[in-house]
Amino acid sequence: MVAVLCILYWRKAVYFLFFYVCVEGLVSLLLYPWKIPLLFKDFIIILTYIGFLTKFVIQRKQVLFKSPLTVPLLLLAGLGIIQLFNPNLENLVVGLVGIRTLLFYIPLLFIGYHFIQTKEQLYKFGFFLVMLAIPVSIVGIFQYLAGPHAVARLGPGFARSIWLVGTPLGYTVFRPTSTFSYAGGFGGYLLVMIILTICFANFRVRGWTNRICLISLACLILGLAAGTQRSTILMLSLGIPVMYLLQKKGIISNTLLLIIVIVGGCLLAAWFFLPGFFYRIDSMIRDPYGIIVQKHLIDPAVTRISRALASSPLGGGLGSASPGTRYVTTTWTFAESFVEYLIRELGIVGLALYIWMLTSLVSLGFRIRRGLSDSGLRWLVIGLIVYQLTIIGQSATYSPLNFPPTNVYFWFLSGVMMKLPIIDVSEGAMLVR
Repeated sequence: MVAVLCILYWRKAVYFLFFYVCVEGLVSLLLYPWKIPLLFKDFIIILTYIGFLTKFVIQRKQVLFKSPLTVPLLLLAGLGIIQLFNPNLENLVVGLVGIRTLLFYIPLLFIGYHFIQTKEQLYKFGFFLVMLAIPVSIVGIFQYLAGPHAVARLGPGFARSIWLVGTPLGYTVFRPTSTFSYAGGFGGYLLVMIILTICFANFRVRGWTNRICLISLACLILGLAAGTQRSTILMLSLGIPVMYLLQKKGIISNTLLLIIVIVGGCLLAAWFFLPGFFYRIDSMIRDPYGIIVQKHLIDPAVTRISRALASSPLGGGLGSASPGTRYVTTTWTFAESFVEYLIRELGIVGLALYIWMLTSLVSLGFRIRRGLSDSGLRWLVIGLIVYQLTIIGQSATYSPLNFPPTNVYFWFLSGVMMKLPIIDVSEGAMLVR
């Protein structure tokens, strides 16, 4: 029944997809050790693709649109298909897992582009995401306050998800997973939603919706303090000021003052109830060069990337370093960073194509920003540019684009970004009429 509804109503399926992405980890932990729940999200995406294509074929609408990503994306897909038949692969199933990791989520670009038709639809969907962030953040906060032992007692799946990190002061910090299956998923969710919530809070919409955005932001900041992921903290600390600098016009506003008050209040609350946040901050400022530069920039480049180049400069085959491959083969190679993953599977050529695609995406965002007249849309495109840059920055050390929720949010929102100029023009034309 759900499958039929997703196909018939693909727009509603998008809402269901983003809801399920936020609870996928919770479902998989509750049903552990059953592995099938890990594919539920992909099943929803497949149904959404089918419903979307069916609707557009019946209505004879054009699915493709002009984009600077087209050429590098086609070349990347072609290289992936070639690497599917790499003799180093143990079997074809490994290659199919590689297709899922590398290419399966990128068509969400087209879903995101065609999903939004008007500014009203955009804000309705954005408000849905902002509302959803409130319970997700609260779950993470409660997990931190309850502690790892209480979370582990929920079941064997939850016990496996426990993540404890040490600090220079000798404290052990518990990193909650919230409704995700691993702590990094919660961190990736906080990264995108804090940026999006700030953007939607700056939309000129009257009524209680802006207040909800600020309430959600408060929950997200407290969730960030509970999650204590240093990469997310660092990227937001750099990215949010950049958002306001890129905005240029109307930087000082009532919304900014309210955001400053909210952040200050949340940090004060965290000082008393979420001390792990400050222990993690201390670990960064105590040795900023060693933690930020050496560990997150130099070591990944020298150790992981050079190791990948030495072992497979031409690529070891699609799926050889994909996270899901460990379930179908015993010869899986773990690649901690996204850059290392690309080299190990597609070689130097694949890395170059992916860099071409991402730089084209970011440069397109800057061109869109210059052409927008609506301040709310301009806020959103700036936020999405900053989000894309933070994911690119994290890819040197982690693999955010290989895991949910980032692989879903990144490509879908990139498609939304490409649609903003059309929305801006159509809204302007309506005002003129």
